Amino acid sequence: MKKDFVVNKLREVIISGYFRPGESLSEREIAEMLGVSRTPVREAFQRLKLEGIVAYTPKKGMMIPTFDTEQLKQIYSVREHIEGCAARLLAEKADKQTIIAAMRENIELASTADDPKKQAVINGNFHQLMAEGTENQYLINIYQTLRSNISLIRSTSLSYSNRVKTNLKEHIHICDAIESGDVNLAEQVTRSHIRNSMTSAFSLLELERQTNQFKLEN
Repeated sequence: MKKDFVVNKLREVIISGYFRPGESLSEREIAEMLGVSRTPVREAFQRLKLEGIVAYTPKKGMMIPTFDTEQLKQIYSVREHIEGCAARLLAEKADKQTIIAAMRENIELASTADDPKKQAVINGNFHQLMAEGTENQYLINIYQTLRSNISLIRSTSLSYSNRVKTNLKEHIHICDAIESGDVNLAEQVTRSHIRNSMTSAFSLLELERQTNQFKLEN
């Protein structure tokens, strides 16, 4: 269906980091981009608004949402617990070689990507693999609820920071820990990875605040 196509394509474009946080979204421009009329774009906005991928303000209309410090803390706090738990569950699985192979293949793919935004998308797939690999539907559902906001933050924090190489190394450490079967180590390195990602996101939030302040003063 055209409606589903527009929703899925627009979600993909936004999560890829094509638009910056706080950027206004034009129905006309997006309709032209996707080769559709404005009606399905308008309907897609409403669905994506429910997912938290777009937001509405009276002044700017539909826009890419921004996150303040408290929101980032809340999102990363949940991530740390959920993904730490996922790492433990994967480490204790007897039949984890298939998921480990998929995670290592993801790392290899990310290392050869020629664009930080592509790496951000591939990075998201790594964490998705971890969640789905647990086969714990409750954990997967919680992760899916957060996924859109996580992807928006990730596309910015990886695309505009120097964390890309460090991120890949941390993913390798996560794979090694899970493969070793050491549940405590697997959880520890995963939680550390999420905390490092949070620090990077905070730094970029502060940089953006300072940049906006500079623009106001000049």
